[in-house]
Amino acid sequence: MIGPGVVAVPVAGVWTAPDGPREVDAPAIADRPDLAAWTAALNTCLRRGLHGRFESQLLLGDAVAVLGGGGGWSQVVATGQPCSKDARGYPGWVRTAHLGSADTARPPTGPSAPPPQVVITAMSARLRTAPAGAPVLEAGYGTWLPVTGEPTAGALPVGVPSRENSLWIRQIDVDREPATDRPGLVAEARRFLGLPYLWGGTSSYGLDCSGLIYLVGRRFGIALPRDAHDQAAACEPVPLADVAPGDLYFFARPGQAIHHVGFVVEPGRLLDSPQTGGTVGEAPITAARQQMARSAGRIPI
Repeated sequence: MIGPGVVAVPVAGVWTAPDGPREVDAPAIADRPDLAAWTAALNTCLRRGLHGRFESQLLLGDAVAVLGGGGGWSQVVATGQPCSKDARGYPGWVRTAHLGSADTARPPTGPSAPPPQVVITAMSARLRTAPAGAPVLEAGYGTWLPVTGEPTAGALPVGVPSRENSLWIRQIDVDREPATDRPGLVAEARRFLGLPYLWGGTSSYGLDCSGLIYLVGRRFGIALPRDAHDQAAACEPVPLADVAPGDLYFFARPGQAIHHVGFVVEPGRLLDSPQTGGTVGEAPITAARQQMARSAGRIPI
């Protein structure tokens, strides 16, 4: 398949190359990926080994452009993740089994697609064959799905790529018209406190620093880039002395590009996903981080 495509599994990994995954990564690249098993098997050393191999994650219904591929892999750009590497979207390789053709999305999905849509606000939500039917799929926080009918018994029918019939999701697991202010971004980010850092992570199974910003923005329909330096370019610059809750702090080593980002909780206090071996946390900015504070930005809402 070359042309438009759509993610047809709950979470698809974007890898630097088809030979990037290791033996321990088998659950993530299986035809039916098991992200819970994969992340549970990754100790700090194995997580560090994702550097240079693993780039990003895509959620059910996300659009891609397939450029080519072979051997069970597709070279893609993720059109919903703005990126300075490629004007078309975030580039990388995805298992072909994790994709469906764009015409199976019925109707198109994603924050920019026409309404009505819902976004999953639970960390994970089961999709069922009927309002009280058996679960057949589990999708994660930040997944956008089109509504295909009226609610019944506390559930909504939604369209899912590569499935002929709608599936049903509990209304309490979704939001129909997400809106927030900047302090609300911080409140939402706090839901991830304690989640382990995952290089390349942009899902509720694990997050890197910019993945946290991207996913929280996505939940409210804010189309932020995926990487920290691109997020800095997409935000309204704010003097470091004038930051407010919900703004972003950006960090860089002298003479180097921005490599880290976190939410401003209050001036001098940061909520971020810090590094491999750490977890999403909230604390005053350390002296080491303070020396690398390059700039601040305000997310467009």
